[in-house]
Amino acid sequence: MNILSIGNSFSQDAQRYLHRIAKSAGVELNTYNLCIGGCSLEQHHRNMLGDNKAYWLEMNGETIGFRVSLKEALLNRRWDIITVQQVSHLAHDYDTFNPYLSELVAYIRKFCPKSKIALHQTWAYEKGSERLAQLGSDDYRKMVWDIKRIGFYA
Repeated sequence: MNILSIGNSFSQDAQRYLHRIAKSAGVELNTYNLCIGGCSLEQHHRNMLGDNKAYWLEMNGETIGFRVSLKEALLNRRWDIITVQQVSHLAHDYDTFNPYLSELVAYIRKFCPKSKIALHQTWAYEKGSERLAQLGSDDYRKMVWDIKRIGFYA
């Protein structure tokens, strides 16, 4: 199985651990990540429109050492699953997903019509964290709820 994530450090962590967990269970799984630290859906969208070689390509949690465009990665192999991720500090705000998410999904479907597409949900910031306070809240449960709600409707 081949999984591609279009994300940032959150998808980087997920791919690294997912590959290791699968390997320890004897499951053959190749995880690839297009990584730009702190990258938002808006930036992924700009990279898509400009066909920018902006992404460090990672395989099974390790940087391969060269940059690719989104289109190059999509055409590189048959992807079983492709995930798309919003940057964590915007992941709770539905308004930041559109029109970027729908246009990214249409682009992915154009090149990978048989791939399953999923929204990679981030996790909420921990209670009392500075990042949570920067969002104007001290209630991590609300952030959890908002992220789950967006995943349901996106």
